Amino acid sequence: MSDVTSGNDGRKIKVMHVVGALGLGGIERLVTDMCRVLTKKGGYDLSVCCVLGRRGPFLEDILSMGVPVYACSIRKGFVRFVGEFKHLLQSVRPDILHSHVNWSVLWQIMAAKRAHVPSIMMTQHNTFAPNALQRARQRAYEIVSRPDIRTAVSDSVAANMASNLWRRKKDI
Repeated sequence: MSDVTSGNDGRKIKVMHVVGALGLGGIERLVTDMCRVLTKKGGYDLSVCCVLGRRGPFLEDILSMGVPVYACSIRKGFVRFVGEFKHLLQSVRPDILHSHVNWSVLWQIMAAKRAHVPSIMMTQHNTFAPNALQRARQRAYEIVSRPDIRTAVSDSVAANMASNLWRRKKDI
């Protein structure tokens, strides 16, 4: 099996996944499975950051794969989180920040841009029905944050994103 590399220099692609915690849930299972598959495939240097605490039943699974799990608490407030997360990103130096935590994506992206992370990916896992204020806030976040890649776990989630974020479904 050949290694996947981030360029001609032969180094592994560094990917940091961001989750709330590693409790029992679909996002957590997906990230654990992605770590398992990419670890077996080779060519990737993976890490996980939990913004609600380094805990949950999937923690030991991920650690047993040799994937480091960090904690950067969103509960500390905007300024402290952005500073702490930026410092973590500068230390780990991921090529790709893959966030699975939409409600704090603006904070994550602000830190990632300050840390010069080359690529920021956002995956939407659920549909949402925001009220007018929430929709305006989400659209403002979308305009300000602009992740490089937005993905959805299904066609219905992509359609929901498009209708609530002024995005065309084909762009998600």
